[in-house]
Amino acid sequence: SEASQTARKVSRTMRAVQNVTLLSYATISSFSDLAMPIIRSGDFKAAWQGWSKYLNNKEYRDTIRRIGIAMDGITHERMAQLVGDGSNIIQSTFFKMTGLTPWTNMQRAGAAAIAEHGLRHHMEALKKMGSGAKGTPAYNRHARELVKFGMTFDPSQPLPQIGGGTEADAMFERAIIRFTDATIFSPKPHDMPLFANNPWGAMAYQLKSFSIMYGRFAMEMLKDEPVEAWKAMRAGDFGTAAQHLKKPALLMTLGPAVAAGSIAAKDLVMARGGEEGQSFGINQTTKLSNTFGPEWSDEQLDAMAGW
Repeated sequence: SEASQTARKVSRTMRAVQNVTLLSYATISSFSDLAMPIIRSGDFKAAWQGWSKYLNNKEYRDTIRRIGIAMDGITHERMAQLVGDGSNIIQSTFFKMTGLTPWTNMQRAGAAAIAEHGLRHHMEALKKMGSGAKGTPAYNRHARELVKFGMTFDPSQPLPQIGGGTEADAMFERAIIRFTDATIFSPKPHDMPLFANNPWGAMAYQLKSFSIMYGRFAMEMLKDEPVEAWKAMRAGDFGTAAQHLKKPALLMTLGPAVAAGSIAAKDLVMARGGEEGQSFGINQTTKLSNTFGPEWSDEQLDAMAGW
């Protein structure tokens, strides 16, 4: 109807205004993309190998691109330029100018490289243990990481390759894309609650989608992995239990460290540092006590405690 068309147009325009006015520094806020694949995989070795190979090997970069790792973003951008209205074209151009589009594409490619090496490490471990180890906590951990992204692997078969052309190779490529989609967030309609799939709900939910997806990610790390660690401990396999706890540990250490770096970078770039919050430097006024209450003196604390 004409009313619904008008509502969609108003919603689309208002969301475009919010994007352009509020997300100028979204690229700096996205520094967390560097840590997410490491937390998701729990594998620093895969991260080092993946990024090293991606940055130093052009043929490998082309191979990663050919599996369609950045296809969603490229398709959206091309469609916006071809058939989008003015607001879509402005947003597409704006995010390219601020560097968010190329940053996201690069981080997706890097996450895919980490996924390729991480999943390969799991398959190599299964191959080394052999089918006789089925049912053990260690075997189950590696198999579970593959199944999580839609993969199955028979240790008696050769390792799949990117671009190999077989069904196993295609399954491997799909698993890499699933890992990337679950790590470098790009909210899609099925990721949003039902109320957000109408013009007014989309406006209310617009800047909350990433926060909710981060919350889901954290819940997975803090709930599922400790449960699996407990199962391994009950079976007497403390080494595997420790491996399960690597992801929650990385979430609570590497995650805040990268977030703090992102905030510090924004302080510098936006000139919101110093005591007054108006100079180039680290903001000195953002303290826990300012967030949750006044900074009490020792005398005031003693008085409140009745000492």
